[in-house]
Amino acid sequence: MLPMFRAIQGLKRAPGRRRRCLQGLAALLLAAGGMVVAETLSEGSAKAAFVFNFAKFTEWPSEAFGNGNATVALCLLRGVDSYEVNLGAFSGKSVQGKPFSIRPMTRPEALRQCQMVFLDELDERRMTEVLRGSHGLAVLTVSDIEGFAEAGGMIGLVHVDNRIQFEVNPEAIQASGLKMSAQLLQLAKIVKSARGKS
Repeated sequence: MLPMFRAIQGLKRAPGRRRRCLQGLAALLLAAGGMVVAETLSEGSAKAAFVFNFAKFTEWPSEAFGNGNATVALCLLRGVDSYEVNLGAFSGKSVQGKPFSIRPMTRPEALRQCQMVFLDELDERRMTEVLRGSHGLAVLTVSDIEGFAEAGGMIGLVHVDNRIQFEVNPEAIQASGLKMSAQLLQLAKIVKSARGKS
């Protein structure tokens, strides 16, 4: 509880936009106790913390680990970027009794080796390809691309009044065989896939 308390106390000292990002994350942490937070967070670090905590509040079917995969693997489309650095801070931490790992992913076929995939705004041109490739797989799809959840993604990170919030598409989650904590769903804005999307 102490790191969470320090993070919340640090809100008063954080500058403008960063303070608002931290406020959004702190609200999430307080409401869904037990989530991970660092004492000071940049926007990239805050988003990485959200992504890691989504994994902690998601349950995968046993067959999602059927190929001897002993980790909860988060795949990133591009090899080296700020998200890989930020998410790397959580590498090795426990998720559902398994270590959390980060992997580069160059083609959609590699999704079968992932439990999660994160797309950032620069990956928008490949969003449809990845969502089609993940359809029917037990792969949690997360992104900060605008309209991601409505396009058939599972969790979209969005800015609302300069705060980081998240949208969840329960249809997409259910179709994948994943289960998400009701506690987490209560904190999300629930959206549906736009017509013609899945």
